[in-house]
Amino acid sequence: MSLAGDLFRPSFRHADESFEGWASRRGSLRQIQRLRTEAYLERLPGGKADRVYRLTPKGRMAALGGWDPEERWGRAWDGRWRLLMFDLPQKPAAPRARLRKVLREHGLGCLQGSVWLSPDPVDAIGKQLRGDRHPASLLLFEGRTVGGEKPAEMVGEAWDFEGIDLKWGELANLLEQGKSFLSGEPVNADAWHQWAAAEQGSWKTVLESDPLLPDELLPRSYRGRKIWKQRLEFWSKLAARFRETGFPAPD
Repeated sequence: MSLAGDLFRPSFRHADESFEGWASRRGSLRQIQRLRTEAYLERLPGGKADRVYRLTPKGRMAALGGWDPEERWGRAWDGRWRLLMFDLPQKPAAPRARLRKVLREHGLGCLQGSVWLSPDPVDAIGKQLRGDRHPASLLLFEGRTVGGEKPAEMVGEAWDFEGIDLKWGELANLLEQGKSFLSGEPVNADAWHQWAAAEQGSWKTVLESDPLLPDELLPRSYRGRKIWKQRLEFWSKLAARFRETGFPAPD
């Protein structure tokens, strides 16, 4: 079981046990120490009885899935587009699939099979891609459009925002379902863990599809920022409730 799973499943049978004793018995103490060593967690100052840990900025970024949405949306765009072009044979298909996965993870959009677009500098990505496992022919271009193409047209060609909206919609539906955990009624532990896993999986799917473009490039119909705010508010309320009542924990 993961450390997060352990932390969400404390046992009230041992409520008088020290944190270190509980964590050691659950096999989590070593993981907590490793996360502190790697600067993902930090312990808040206090007395010996104080067992409060929080995520560091590095830990918060990892928990968000590697991207800070507010930071991404709020970044400035210099009006220049970056094109990345590569040459790989159609077969075998695996190298092309791996390369496309890397490009999507960096938020690039696909104009054509071997032509990818980004509003951000791609020099670092180019350096990462050059190597034995990546295309020998890799070209990077940077500049402005001169044919009258509007930014919205470029965005529409490179990214599937209809599909992205569906992913955000799925997350919004899960948040709506999760409101039952805020009602004040007793929480079923199995239902809670099943819902939490689904919500985290949905958020991961959103990040895999959404490039989190700068504000000025987002389509007018984009719901990401609104749903992200709803997600923050929901988890804040949920954390407040669980701080008072404790997380639902199967014995």
